[in-house]
Amino acid sequence: MKKLCAISLFSSGGIGDLALISNNIDILTANELLEERAEVFEFNFPDTKMLCGDIWKLKEEIISETKINLSGKESDGLYATPPCQGMSKNGRGKLLNGIRKGLKPESDERNRLIIPTLSIAKELKPRLIIFENVPEMGNTIIALPYAKPIPSPRRGGSLKPLPCPLRDGG
Repeated sequence: MKKLCAISLFSSGGIGDLALISNNIDILTANELLEERAEVFEFNFPDTKMLCGDIWKLKEEIISETKINLSGKESDGLYATPPCQGMSKNGRGKLLNGIRKGLKPESDERNRLIIPTLSIAKELKPRLIIFENVPEMGNTIIALPYAKPIPSPRRGGSLKPLPCPLRDGG
């Protein structure tokens, strides 16, 4: 059986990646923001190239390193576990409470981490993309950096979710 290959984003210590390894999938490249977690990942997966740091800043390096590691082959998979605190019911409740008290902005920047993830997927064209996250991810509105802000429903605006090709079968 042909050995498959994938990349891992928001890898943490690699616990989720164990499922890939146990299914004969090599992890070529991984990315984790926090150094301590990246070190655990490197210990667990010494043959994987770990790029530690901000995915926004490392996006091009993740793509180029993966292409080098693919050696002309196609990418079989992309496994991503972006932060969910701004989308989950529990995290969203804390965020809304902070917004009401004037302590937090109206949108959680971590929700935007799907943008560089999709850019990487678009460039590498993996045959399979796995996003591990909370169910609310499919209904989360993610503001693009160049888009005009949409007034929130609490301030007389109305929010309508955009079609999601991953969720809507496109």
